[in-house]
Amino acid sequence: MTSASATQFTYNLEPEEKVTSVIAYTQTGLFWGDVITKEQIRVSTWLKTVAAPDRVQMHNARLIHVIPSGKPAPIHFPEVYIPTADILIFHMVPPQTDPLDYDPSEPNRKMEPIVALVNNFRLDATIRIAQITNLGKYLDVVKEPFTSMYNVDITCPIMPSLGCMKVPYAMVRQQPAIFASRS
Repeated sequence: MTSASATQFTYNLEPEEKVTSVIAYTQTGLFWGDVITKEQIRVSTWLKTVAAPDRVQMHNARLIHVIPSGKPAPIHFPEVYIPTADILIFHMVPPQTDPLDYDPSEPNRKMEPIVALVNNFRLDATIRIAQITNLGKYLDVVKEPFTSMYNVDITCPIMPSLGCMKVPYAMVRQQPAIFASRS
């Protein structure tokens, strides 16, 4: 079976495989390209699951090194292998989306507006937390490596030429992130 991704690159897929365009942010830059996963994998939450690979294999990938006041100059790689442990932020390339990973009618939950500063990137987003808690209490109890963020605006203050990436969902590595409340 063959399939084309959003970038119109053709792959030979096994039955029950799919191609998804993603962006992975690391300490030195951002990579975007295509990942091949099983159909049942929810790519937006993939790195939070036991199905997460040790290295994310990205096809038809591009890298932009983040440098102060730099101009985006993508470097193309037919294939890259990014250590999952080095990924700070991960999301699907819009307009691709997965179904919501929560029930919006679930009682006693709220969307809390926050800012996350991760290396050179700023994320203005919301997190889904219990109605009776706050950001500080949430961070004290949640110990998973990635935090789910919703309605995310991602900017790079040191490299404004990257613009603003708006995504419905992103995962942020919790350990290196600085979180702040916002109104």
